[in-house]
Amino acid sequence: MGQSFVATVLVRSRPVWPTTLRIDAAARGLRIVPIIMTASSSTGPGRPPRVSELLGILPRIPEISPFLDLLIRRSVPDPDRRWTGSGELGTVGGRIVQTEGLPDAVAELGAAEARRISEILRTAAEVVSAVTNSKWEEVCTLLIDQGAQEEMRGRAADAEAWYEGAFRLARDRGLVEAPRALRLSARAARGLGKLSSAADRYEEAWRTATDLGLEDDSIVAAIGRGNVEVDRGRWEEARTWYERALQRVGEKGDPRPERWQVLQNLSIVRRRTGDLEGARRLLERARVEGDRLRDPNAAVEIENGFGQLLLAVGDARGAELHFVEALRKARTPTAKVTIGVNLGEALLAQGRSLEAGEKARQAEAEAIAAEVTGKLPEVYRLLAEVAKERGDGEAFVFLEQALDLIRERELPEFEEALTRESYGRLRAAEGDWERGTIQLQSAARIYRSLGMTEAAERLEETIRRNGGEV
Repeated sequence: MGQSFVATVLVRSRPVWPTTLRIDAAARGLRIVPIIMTASSSTGPGRPPRVSELLGILPRIPEISPFLDLLIRRSVPDPDRRWTGSGELGTVGGRIVQTEGLPDAVAELGAAEARRISEILRTAAEVVSAVTNSKWEEVCTLLIDQGAQEEMRGRAADAEAWYEGAFRLARDRGLVEAPRALRLSARAARGLGKLSSAADRYEEAWRTATDLGLEDDSIVAAIGRGNVEVDRGRWEEARTWYERALQRVGEKGDPRPERWQVLQNLSIVRRRTGDLEGARRLLERARVEGDRLRDPNAAVEIENGFGQLLLAVGDARGAELHFVEALRKARTPTAKVTIGVNLGEALLAQGRSLEAGEKARQAEAEAIAAEVTGKLPEVYRLLAEVAKERGDGEAFVFLEQALDLIRERELPEFEEALTRESYGRLRAAEGDWERGTIQLQSAARIYRSLGMTEAAERLEETIRRNGGEV
C-alpha cells in the first residue's frame, strides 16, 4: 500500500488509450460504468472529435506519436460526462479534442521536433569531430550529456543507448568516466523495468568506482543497487547496499543529498520488514538532513514517507495529512501523481470512497496533461479498489484498461504483475477463485522472472492455501 519514490519508474512509448467511462448515479450511489468507445463512434456534425475516435483513425507510427501527444494535451473532459456533483469524469479516450488553433499548434510541434532531431544530429557530428581528434573525454561527455537530455524527455530507451555508448568508450579507453556512465545506464535500465541488467550494471559501477577511489560514484551506485533490490522486494539485500552507501557518506558531517536519500531508503526497508519504530527514527534523521540542505525534494519525499508509515500502522487520517502536505510541496508531475494515488488510498482506508475516487481522477488528469501516462496503471488500480469498495462489478474494467496500457505502451513487467495480482485478488474476493487463480499465477510467474522472490512466494502460498497449483 502506498507508492515509495525509490521504487517508482516512468516509461514513455507510443500512445495507447483505454476505453472511456461514464458515471451513473444509481439509486444505491455513485457507480462506475464502462462505455466502450470505438473508431466508428459518431461525434455528430460540428462536434469536436473524441480522442478515441482519432486514435482509431490515425496510424500508430513513431513519426506521428508527438502529434498524438499534442492531441491529448489539447483535449478536455467531455462536459456531458461528469462525476455526479464532484468534478470531471472520463479516461483519456472519452476526452474531446479542441481543434481551434490546431494548425498553429502543429506548426510549433513540427518546429520543436525539428529542433530535437537537429540537436541529436549535431551531437553526433560533434562526436565524430572529437573522435577524429582523439578527444576521448570530450566524446564521453557529449554522449552522457545527450543521454541526460533524452532522459529528461522521458525517453528512457534512447537515454540508455547514449549512456551505454559512453560506457563502452570509457571502458575501452580507460577513462575515469566509466563508472558514472555505467550507473547512468543502470538507472535508465531500471526505469525500463530491466531489473537484472540494472543490478549487474550498478554493481559493476560500484566495484569499479571503489577500485578507482571515486567516492561519489561509489555512493550513488550503491544506492541505485539498493533501489533495484527494493523493486524486487529483497529487503535484506537492499539494506546491505544502503548501509554501504551510508558508510561512505558518513553518519554526520557536511550536509549532502545522498545522506537524507539513503536514510529515507533505509526507512522504507525497516517499514517493509515490520520495524515501524526504526523506520520512524530514520525518517526523522532524514528530515533533519533535508532541512539542513533546504532541499525541496527532500521535503516532498519525506512527507510522503511519513504518510506511508502511518498507513502501515493503521493511522489513515494521520497519513492523509502528510500526503496532503507532500502534494502541496510536490513540483514534478510524477511526484504529484504518485502522492495523489497514495492520498486516495488513505482516504479509501477511512471509508471515504467518493473522495478517493476524486483524488484518483485528479492524478489521472495530471498524468495525461503532463504526458506521464506510464503512471496510469497505478491510478486505475486505485480506481478498481474504489469501485470494489462501492460494490460495483465494473471494477475489473479499470484493471483491464491498465493491462492494455501496460502491454501497448511496453511498460515494465512488474506493473503487469502488480495489476494481475490486484485482478486476481479482486476475482477471488468475489468468489470467482478459478479466474482469480489464473491471474495470481501469472503475477507470480512474472515476479519470479524479475527475481522478486518474496512477492512470488507470497502469491504461491495464497494459491496453495486455496487448493491451486503453482
